[in-house]
Amino acid sequence: MSKKQTSLTEQALSTLNLVGKQLRTARLRRNLTIEHVAGRAGLSLGTVTRLEKGDPGVSLGALTSVLTALNLETSLETVAHPAADLVGINLDSLKKRKRARTIKDDDRDLDADF
Repeated sequence: MSKKQTSLTEQALSTLNLVGKQLRTARLRRNLTIEHVAGRAGLSLGTVTRLEKGDPGVSLGALTSVLTALNLETSLETVAHPAADLVGINLDSLKKRKRARTIKDDDRDLDADF
């Protein structure tokens, strides 16, 4: 059975490519071979190679394993962190400001009596 191929935007593919390059840079700075990282992460050499190339088919679990092998797992904790989501925070605050109590039909009748 083949895996379902997902179409990604150019921006998403570019981001994956950048993450792959960053993983490779981190590995080389530590003077580690792909084989060593793969062994520490419990992954195949091919999977680590695919991650470094930005392959979108590699699992999030594999990425987490490589980050852990490189002692970078805390960097994953900041991905989509609520405190860093400025767009979401702004949208949420707009919703809260707009959330005034709506007038119910019964309340309208009361207002009409005055």
